[in-house]
Amino acid sequence: MFFKKKAQTDEIFIQNILAGGKTAQLAEKKLFNQFTGLIVKGQREHELSKDEAYDAYAEAVLTVFQHIRSKKFKGKSSLKTYLNRIFNNKCIDLFRKKTTNKSRVHYWTDDLTAISNHQAHQNVQKYLEDQELITQLEKSLQKLGKVCKQIILEYAYGFSFEEIAARLNPPFKNGTTVKSKKSQCMKKLKVVL
Repeated sequence: MFFKKKAQTDEIFIQNILAGGKTAQLAEKKLFNQFTGLIVKGQREHELSKDEAYDAYAEAVLTVFQHIRSKKFKGKSSLKTYLNRIFNNKCIDLFRKKTTNKSRVHYWTDDLTAISNHQAHQNVQKYLEDQELITQLEKSLQKLGKVCKQIILEYAYGFSFEEIAARLNPPFKNGTTVKSKKSQCMKKLKVVL
């Protein structure tokens, strides 16, 4: 009986989200608030701050809404299970990003202590030049606009064109459309650099 009731609740959420307008807004808000306990889980299991876990949760919920609207969500699992899976992936992405950045810092500090002062100075200089280049790139990406920035960064992080299409808000039709847009964005980036 419990499973049948849960499936009916999920179906009502889906119908209300697909209905659009105020009905969809209320359903989305209710769904968002229903599973906020995942935020604490993200903090604990993935070593994220409360803000990081909240951001991952918000992105995951938005992704679920997009998947419902685009019919990518097939109902093979409950909405909670589906949301949990997406949320975990977002948390893992954040954790990887944090640890990758930390490992870069450790690489530089280990490098500095293991070599001569002259070589250390050259490495610090190279690191500062890299940081300057990153800052310039970030400024240039801002000039391109939100969509181009997101496409370029997510592509750089290793997302496929299909994944990026689903992650954009509003989502793109398919990966081919994203690939074409990325090419346009890269041309613009070369101009503003």
